[in-house]
Amino acid sequence: MRDDLRHLPYGWMALLIPAVASVACVRLGDAPRAKALYALIEPYAGQLVDGGPSWFGATTHHLANLAATLGRPHDAETLFARAADTYAALGADAWLKLARLDRARVLSPHDGSAG
Repeated sequence: MRDDLRHLPYGWMALLIPAVASVACVRLGDAPRAKALYALIEPYAGQLVDGGPSWFGATTHHLANLAATLGRPHDAETLFARAADTYAALGADAWLKLARLDRARVLSPHDGSAG
């Protein structure tokens, strides 16, 4: 996160790096870096993170986790719903389950539920 990732390489890594960093940021509860990562990923909302031979989910999924880390549960809820819709439309059942687990993990302290 040196320089808040302001000097990312041009190309497909420009989205993959912040997406991967967002996973660590959310797990650590690092709100200042969550804000920087959210700003980097937000212009790509509605897209999928393609790592070449691997796929790293929907940007809305990463944004949802970051929004929850930033204490914005209503935004997170909306973004998790969009991610779930994307995964359901793609038949990406494993990613749909992960989005639901992430939602329960990051939002249950805020909304009092785990569903």
